[in-house]
Amino acid sequence: MINLLRRFAQGRDANVAIIFALAMVPTIYLLGMGLDYASAYHRNVQLNAAADAAAIAAVTPAMMAQNSTVATTTAQNVFNATAANLPGLSATPTLSVTITNNGLVRNASVSYTATAVNNFPNILSKTTWALGGTSTASSTVMPNINFYLLLDSSPS
Repeated sequence: MINLLRRFAQGRDANVAIIFALAMVPTIYLLGMGLDYASAYHRNVQLNAAADAAAIAAVTPAMMAQNSTVATTTAQNVFNATAANLPGLSATPTLSVTITNNGLVRNASVSYTATAVNNFPNILSKTTWALGGTSTASSTVMPNINFYLLLDSSPS
C-alpha cells in the first residue's frame, strides 16, 4: 500500500487532470458566489430605483397640494407596484415611508429591507442575502404672492 502511494505521488502522467479536478472546487464555489452576488446586486439596484420613484412621487406638485397621509399612501403604492414584479425575492420588501412638512418644504424618506434568494445555497451555505436602501426627496411649494398692477387708462 505504501509503495502504491509513493508511486502515485511520484507519477507525472495525467497531472493536468488532477490539477483541474482540484481547481474545480474553488472555481465552482467562486462562480456560484459571483452569480448570486450579481443577482442580489441587480435586485438591490431595482429596489433602489423603486424607492427613488416612491420618494419623488411623494413630493410632486400634485402631492404637495395633498396632506402627508395621501403622499405616504402614494409613495407606498408606487414602491409596491414596482417591487411586486421583481423575481427572486423571498418575500415582499418591508417599506417605511416618512413624510415631514416644515413650512413650505416637504421631505420624503423611503427606506426598505428585503431578502434575495440565492441560486446556489448549498455552495454558499446561505439561502438568502439581505438587501436594503434609503431614498430621500425634498420639494418646496412656491408661496402665494399677491401683486397689484396699476394701469393708466386715461387718454393722455
